[in-house]
Amino acid sequence: MVRRLAGWSDVPLAETLGDVLDMPIWIENDATAAALAEYYQPGIIDRYRSILVLFLGPGIVGGLIAARDLFRSDHGNAGEIGKLFPGEVLRPSGIDLIDTLRDAGASSRRWPKWRPC
Repeated sequence: MVRRLAGWSDVPLAETLGDVLDMPIWIENDATAAALAEYYQPGIIDRYRSILVLFLGPGIVGGLIAARDLFRSDHGNAGEIGKLFPGEVLRPSGIDLIDTLRDAGASSRRWPKWRPC
């Protein structure tokens, strides 16, 4: 559990958002969502029955579509390969990485300009 979001642990988020938006909502982890997004692209879904997408976030994880079905484990983390930081330590995000690289002098026109919320 992410400590900063602990207050949300008992909120039925999918149901609440579904009620507000008047549509069915399902919530997924980042790697699985990335795999689904990649799979449903034209040129992928019509050519391949199975794909594996590796996702670098707070750890190295993967999302797997196997024989056109979303592959899951009992705990929904079938693609967890490893963690880059211990669970009790605050973890930097991809946004932090881009900011650190930019601050160190690396630049790219394609990097978005992130603004704090």
